[in-house]
Parts: sequence; structure tokens; C-alpha cells
Amino acid sequence: MQQDPQRLNVVFGHLHEGVLVEDAARRVRLANTAFTELFTPGMSPDDLVGVDCDAAAVQSAPLFRDPEGWLERTRAIVARHQPVTSEPWQLADGRWIERDYYVRLHGHEAYEHIWIYRDVTRQRAAVDAAVELAQATERTGFRDWEVTIDRMARRAEEVGAVQRGSMAAVKVLQMDLVNAELGYAGGDELLVTVLAQLRERFGHDNVERLKGTVFGVVTADADPDRLLRDLHEVLDPTRIEADHFVTLSTAIGVVTTGDITDVRTGRELFELARYAVREGQRHPADLVMDLRLRNKARIAHELESRLPEALESGEFVLHYQPIVRMAGTRTIGYEALVRWEHPVHGLLAPDAFIPVAEELGVVARIDRWVIEQVCRAARDTFPDDATLLGINLSTKSAADGLALVQVLRDCVAEYEVNARRLVVEVTESAVADDLPAFITVMRKFRSVGVSVGIDDFGVGSSTLAALRLLPFNYLKIDRSFVIDLHDARVQDLIRLIVAIGHTFSAEVIAEGVETQDQADLLLRCGVGMGQGWLLGRPALPQP
Repeated sequence: MQQDPQRLNVVFGHLHEGVLVEDAARRVRLANTAFTELFTPGMSPDDLVGVDCDAAAVQSAPLFRDPEGWLERTRAIVARHQPVTSEPWQLADGRWIERDYYVRLHGHEAYEHIWIYRDVTRQRAAVDAAVELAQATERTGFRDWEVTIDRMARRAEEVGAVQRGSMAAVKVLQMDLVNAELGYAGGDELLVTVLAQLRERFGHDNVERLKGTVFGVVTADADPDRLLRDLHEVLDPTRIEADHFVTLSTAIGVVTTGDITDVRTGRELFELARYAVREGQRHPADLVMDLRLRNKARIAHELESRLPEALESGEFVLHYQPIVRMAGTRTIGYEALVRWEHPVHGLLAPDAFIPVAEELGVVARIDRWVIEQVCRAARDTFPDDATLLGINLSTKSAADGLALVQVLRDCVAEYEVNARRLVVEVTESAVADDLPAFITVMRKFRSVGVSVGIDDFGVGSSTLAALRLLPFNYLKIDRSFVIDLHDARVQDLIRLIVAIGHTFSAEVIAEGVETQDQADLLLRCGVGMGQGWLLGRPALPQP
């Protein structure tokens, strides 16, 4: 330092901590820029040299929330030559600082006082947030997903559930209706109440809130009927919350290791329970895991573990199904349908892996891949500028699709595609989940120049008021209507859908057309366009 004082000045001046050195008379001997920025903004450190530090402390005291306490404490530290480490003080503007104090002594006399100050506002905020989160976690049950899995798995092994017990998963259904009745805050409080009641019945450590509206229960009891009975007693379907009657609809999946002897770990038991409740939700009923479901769960777990790798290794393909004008059987376009060429299980339809992708949070990556492949196909495989190409978006991606809008915009430019040829298709249920957000996203898609189609129309919960606000060009009638087409009431409903489409200047397309009789009836109902095996099966595009 003696040989190169400039190096000391550079290092000292660039420290993030504020440093102040006082001589024996408590006059400033040295200060750095971080110190002046904290206490005397705009002043050069050199301007502080020689300043009386006690007088300066009096002037700076109002910067602190407790000025008298800070000044008194500072003088006491100096008088006692008492070293201090990480002493916290709050400034009047809400920031927090910490200070250290060191003294250099000659005998019993101090000849140098060293103060170090640092702004710890962010660190304090992080600690406060962590404490608040811990308190909220205890009440609401929310934890990191992996932490929750580990806790459930360990608990299952502790109580012996892996060898002779059970694990159940419970999903509270139709929370959108509960939230509409009680508001989102009221709905959250209802879920907290469910958590508390489950813990009271089964033990605090035996119940976890797995995800949002899903709860996990571990028990040493291997009797599934008794476990289901206990769960139904706790989850009494009629509750009184906020002076309202609220009907709780649940899906319950139970795994007992007495019948499934190949369960080895708590984590595997947890995964089986999670799969059981997923299946129970699809067939709204209690579901007890058996060997058949065990095999399905094993396949689902394999898909889940391999899905991210499959995205990178090119195992996904697009099949294209024709969209036909039924009066003359003229193909006007194709709908792109994603498939997974799994190396073990063969060609998989979206129902087998899209729910898994949504749960893993990777479904948007699949949607991005689909958008790029369709735009490339529009240039290379279907160059006819009159051929429409439909792009299906998953429900979750459609609800948060602003990033996909930019992907589509970039791909349209890169592959020089006429955007009017592209139809972004989303299901009616996606529309109903969050209408305002959905409207915003669809308008962004329309700004790119593409059309918008509402898929599976007629089985969701859209209203005429919602349709009035939506920018759509196509309504695709759900295949369930076509299956029951000989019912006169179904034909009346189809005519009504056609009238709705015409009112909004939208084309109507029927899905699932498999017989000529169905095609003829649809034409008589006013439906001019269709998809289905009669008109063309999904297939890889021909070179």
C-alpha cells in the first residue's frame, strides 16, 4: 500500500460498504464514496476529511427512525471502546443499515476508530418475506412442489404406509363456482378450512396441501373403505362459509399397499395417489388404485420422466386432418394434430401426454414447436395460398398466450407465410376459464393477421355475451353432437349454432363426421364444412 497508494484508493473507493475512519480526536481521517452516498449524497469523500465526527453525528441523527437512540448508542460505543458487529438500524425513509465498529488502541488509548456501514434493506426484506411465507405456509399448507413430495414420501415411510398402509389424494373440484360465490379470498379460506379439518382428523404431519386444490393424506390404515368413509365425514359436502351454503365436489383417489405389493418407496406411493386422483377427477367418483390402474400409472410416470427429453430428441410429429366442404368434398385446409412417436409405447395421441405436459409446465414448449412446424409446412408442404392450416393451442397456453403471439409473429415472418391462412384453435373451456385474459390474447393473435377458431363448441360454458366480445372466425361443433345427430333436438341445437355463427360472420365446422348419413344431415342443418374419418383421417403430409 505504501508503494502504490493509488491501488488502495481504487479498491477503497469501489467498496460497496461505507467506510469512515476517525483519528484519536474523532475527526474524519478517511471516508469512501459509499459512505458519502449513504449519509451525505453529493459530497466528495475528500470534503469530509477533518470534519468533527460527533458534530456530524448530531447532524445525521434525523436520518434515523430513532435519532436520539442512535446518537446515544454511537457515543456509548466510542466511550467504551466496544467493538460492534452487524448492528441494525432503520433509517427514517424505511431502509435498514448495519454497522460494524472497530477500535485501534495504544495501551488503553484509542488512536483510530473505524466504522463500516452497509445497506441491508433487501436482505431484511427477504428475511421478513421468508418469515411471512413460513407463517402463511403453516396456515395455508403451500410449499415448494418438490419439498411437498419429499415430506409426503418421508411421512409415508415413517408411519409404515409403504408396507401396510394407504395414501389418498383429494381434489376439490369446481373451485370456479366456489370463487364466484365467495370470491377468491373466500375460496382460499375455504381450502384452508379443508386443510385444517383434514389435519385434525388424520394428524397434522399426515396431511399436505399438494397443489392448489389438491390435498394428500397418509395413514397406516390399509382399509380403503374405512379411509374413504373417514374422508367423506371430514369433507361433508355441505358447508356454511361466510353465510353461504357451499357445495364441495371432490375427487378422491386411494392407494393401499396391501393389494399392490411392488410399491417400494414413499415417493412411488405418492405418485400413485396423485395419478389416482387425476383418474378419479376424469370419472367423477372415488377411485381405489388396482393393478390395472397401477399399470396405467406406470406408463404415465414413464411419459412424465421422458417428456422433456422427447422434446429435444425430435420424437414429436404433426399429422394433418383435412377440413372439407361437404357439398363437393373439396378440401379447403388441414388441422395440425400433434403426436408423440414414443420409442416403447408407439404413436401416442395428445390425450396421453398433453395433461402431463401441462402439469410439468412444458406444454408451452410443445405449442411453440407446433407453431413453427405449421409455419414451415405452410411454406414447404402446403404452398397453395388458399389452403387453411389449423394450429391447436393447449388450454393452459391459450390462457397465457402473449409469448406465443410473438412466436407466431416471428415464424410468420421467418417462413414468409400469409398469416390469413393460419387458424389458431382453442377450446371453448379455455375461453370460459378467464374470459378477459383470453379476449386480450385472441385480439393479439388477430393483430398478427391470423384467424381464430373456437374448438369443441357446445360442450363448454360460453355465453352469447362472451361470444359478442370474442374475435373469432370459426366455430367447431363438438363431435358429441354428431354422434347423436339423429335426435331431432340435437339437430335443432346444431341449427342454432349455425345461426350463431352466421350472426358473428363465422364459418361453422362439424367434427367427427364418420358416415355419409351424418354428412347429409349436417348439410340439411346448414353446416357446410366438416372433419372426420369419412372426409379424411389424420396422416403425415405426403412429400
